[in-house]
Amino acid sequence: MQKLVMNFDGQIQFFLLRNATWTFELVGNQVIHAVFFDACGTFGSCNSLNRMLCKCLPGFQPKSHDNWKSGNFSEGCERISPLCNKEVVVESFLELKMMKAGKADVEFDYSYESECLNECLGRCNCQAYSYQKAEKGEDNITCWIWLKDLNNIQEDLSDRGRDLNVRVPSSTLDLVKGKCEICGTTIIPYPLSSGPNCGDKMYYSFHCDDSIGQLSFEMPGGNYLVTGIDEELQKFSIRDEDCKATKSMGYRTQTNHSWPFNVIGGCDTGFADVEIRWNAPSEPLCSSLDECNDWPHSTCSSATNGKKRCLCNKSYRWDPINGRLHSSI
Repeated sequence: MQKLVMNFDGQIQFFLLRNATWTFELVGNQVIHAVFFDACGTFGSCNSLNRMLCKCLPGFQPKSHDNWKSGNFSEGCERISPLCNKEVVVESFLELKMMKAGKADVEFDYSYESECLNECLGRCNCQAYSYQKAEKGEDNITCWIWLKDLNNIQEDLSDRGRDLNVRVPSSTLDLVKGKCEICGTTIIPYPLSSGPNCGDKMYYSFHCDDSIGQLSFEMPGGNYLVTGIDEELQKFSIRDEDCKATKSMGYRTQTNHSWPFNVIGGCDTGFADVEIRWNAPSEPLCSSLDECNDWPHSTCSSATNGKKRCLCNKSYRWDPINGRLHSSI
């Protein structure tokens, strides 16, 4: 059973009845909600292809975590580290591909992108810039600068989207040891891996298309668009309209006990998106002590199953959720 609900602020939410608990669970609102202007509030990125319509840009957090979790995105997001603060140097940018945003505050005609970048850096309240060299016959505007909070941000895979460079302190983008580079607007949490030198090797099943900033889940027989990642609940979702990935993963789980992914919901409920949970990782695999440098207070030693891992030294413990070592004292 399914139901649509319009709440007091005009948001339309989509609920699905879970037979196990006989309660309605919010599963999304992107189909109808995507037509509203500024659906995700300030610094919230909208993508109608994702299971969860809105997400905060990397370096930002929901203004109200409770409202965000309930599907009310109207308040948007706020910076983790503020601009115009003498103690915070903001010379780095989050590079987003094929994006749309609300109208820029100032525009310039520059011959080089470096001029546009420096124009932004010269203003402490510059939130973002976009540069696109003018083609013959077009107007001369090449540089767009946003001085106010960005709104109506949308991920656009059509040729109408432009590269958007959002100003974010590098300190807020510093990744946890072992985490992969950000893919577009998606943070890839440990232990998930999109390359041989990040995440956990057992979870190296993801690929980032840097040209469009899209993350996909790779399996024998095809790649599947990742439509959302929930680090707190250790699950992600993929687009699987023909259920091929669901069937393949079910078989792989039965035949390969080390396979770290499990399907927890999808095709059988009538949705094209499939939810997948990842198992909490063991300590990182290693072949030499050097490979444990990212995990101080650990030594490359044989684990109980005979494989070598970066095992904690005395007085430290492994945190499988965040991929860190913590003092146990």
